[in-house]
Amino acid sequence: MNLISHTFDAYGQWIASWQPRTTCLVVHAAVALATPTVVCLAAFRAGSRAVAIQALAAVAGALFAAGLQVERWMPAGSTGLAWAVTISAILLVILPPVLACLITPRRGPQRHVALLLYIGLLGLLTGNFFWKGGP
Repeated sequence: MNLISHTFDAYGQWIASWQPRTTCLVVHAAVALATPTVVCLAAFRAGSRAVAIQALAAVAGALFAAGLQVERWMPAGSTGLAWAVTISAILLVILPPVLACLITPRRGPQRHVALLLYIGLLGLLTGNFFWKGGP
């Protein structure tokens, strides 16, 4: 076994040792950002650049994604879990500015929307650590 395989196996075992609600939250947050981004992109491609329409599309996409049961899609093995969390973490870094760009056309409000999305994600992750509910 080489160093790369050993490191990825250790990373996979570390991710697998997380509570299931934490891994599901990371993946669900990525889906909750990806869905409004896709819906806003579809509205943008259809020719609608109005801020109200884009915001409505983002809210509709977020509400749809909030109702999805991501727990059913989670891979069982540590390698699949590591890939799901890694891809989700990358999406969580990339998608807030993209979604902000689709929602509002001006640069200043885009920064504010992206910052609010990052703060919301940080609040969700922090709240998840202190939440005493079931898994």
